Formats: sequence, C-alpha cells, structure tokens
Amino acid sequence: PGPPTGPQPTVPPLGFPPSPPTGPLSLPGMSPPAGAGQPRPPARGGRALTVVLIAAVAVLAVAVGVLSFLLVTGDSDDGDGGAAAPAAPEVTGPPGEALRALLNPETMTNCEDVDPRAESRYPDAAVRCTTPDGVVVRAFHYPDRSAADRHFGALAAFVVDQGDCEAGQPSEERWSQPSGDAGGSLLCYYFAENFLVFWTYDDLPVAFITEGTDARALAAWRRDFDPVQR
Repeated sequence: PGPPTGPQPTVPPLGFPPSPPTGPLSLPGMSPPAGAGQPRPPARGGRALTVVLIAAVAVLAVAVGVLSFLLVTGDSDDGDGGAAAPAAPEVTGPPGEALRALLNPETMTNCEDVDPRAESRYPDAAVRCTTPDGVVVRAFHYPDRSAADRHFGALAAFVVDQGDCEAGQPSEERWSQPSGDAGGSLLCYYFAENFLVFWTYDDLPVAFITEGTDARALAAWRRDFDPVQR
C-alpha cells in the first residue's frame, strides 16, 4: 500500500513525541469537572510535617542543654561535698629518675641505685634506701602497673597462705591506708630465716620490699610506714 493520504500529525524536530496536553482532560460529550482550571489548595500533610520537625528540634535542643549541664557539674561534685583525695605525683623521665621522684624524702633516705634485674626481670629501676630508724627498704619501678602485678604474682606463686601477715605468718593480702589515699597488694613470706614483706600500689608502677628477723614487729612497722610522697 502507498503512503497514507490526508493530514498527518505534526512531529517536533529530532523525533520527540509531542508534549502531553496540560489541564484537565475533557472527552467528547463530557463536561469538565467542577473546579477545573482553579489552583489546588496546598496539602495539609506538609504543614503537619513542619510542625513535627520544629517540635523535634526543640526537644533535641533541650536534651543537649541538660547533657551539657550534667557534664560540667558532674565532675565538680563528689557527692558529699568533701575534697578529693590528693593525686599521686606525675611519673616522668627515665625510670631511675621517675622512681626517685616518687619516694618520700623524709622516710626513704640514703638511697643508692641497684641493679633491678638482680631481683626480677620485671622492674626497670631499683634503689636501696635506709630509713631514719635504720630499716633497709628496696624500691622498684616498673614500665607499667601490669609489670608490677606480674612481679607480685611471680613471688606469690611460691607462698602458701597460712593466715595473717601481722601475726608473722606467710600471707597474700590487700592493704590500705586509713585515710584511703593509697592501697595495694601485700605479700609476706619467709626466706633464709628472714621474714620479708613485699607490697605494691594500685595507682603507681612501684613496689617495695623489706626484711627482718622479727616478723610481727616488721609487719607492724610497715603498716605505719609510707615510702611514697603525696
């Protein structure tokens, strides 16, 4: 068959189809719908969404304000209005210097450096001091608290707990100062007919050891002895 005859639909350039008609569709024999051609009112859902968003932002702002207040005031209140416990001196510098900086100069006197590896592989510095009342005390410094705990554990592995250190018996215990400023682990045991007392600090990478022949007297003396300056 030949090409169609009669009027042909107009095709825009580049072959795009004509744009669809705008406005309400009117079929032959039907009247346009009521309100045709009039602007539509805005949807009510948009207004509701805006109200919800504003309320959410307001709640978030209040929450942030409350949290900021708690963070600022929480650290400054210890719950009972009392003063906080004094902090331990800052540990800096080489191990030997850091150890000496922690020692109480009134109780740890006449100190001299000793080989830390002579006692154990865990400390990185050690000193031997004599107290004003003539008791010899050795002090150890460690790279960290974990090393101090491992040293304590290595000694405790050979001690059979038999009761109370202050009673002159081999024992593994906890110790604490009455003021609550310090505390740690305590180990008492016998070696070569001497009674030894070894103790660590929870908040410092240090430990101390002393020995004597009178077990009860040595344990009682250690209870009141503080080799750390605070």
